[in-house]
Amino acid sequence: MKSRNKANELINLLKTARGQIDAIIEMVRDGKYCVDILVQLSAVQGIIKKSTITILENQIEKCLFDSTEDAEDRENKIKEIILAVKNCIKA
Repeated sequence: MKSRNKANELINLLKTARGQIDAIIEMVRDGKYCVDILVQLSAVQGIIKKSTITILENQIEKCLFDSTEDAEDRENKIKEIILAVKNCIKA
């Protein structure tokens, strides 16, 4: 991650998601109402999506910041960004 602050924000998001997943596991074990479990799963998906976007933004910024006058290098950076986005969309 480019800045320490962004890395800490991402870590906090992921720790929150982990905590929610642990809570969901307990809900399932305890036989809680399925709709309540689905609500919590949706919340975790939102956090994961936000984390994914944060990482993608960082990668795009890094690639653009690192780009050079060299056309081949720029093309490789563009391909790297496209591959990262495609991998995220597959999920």
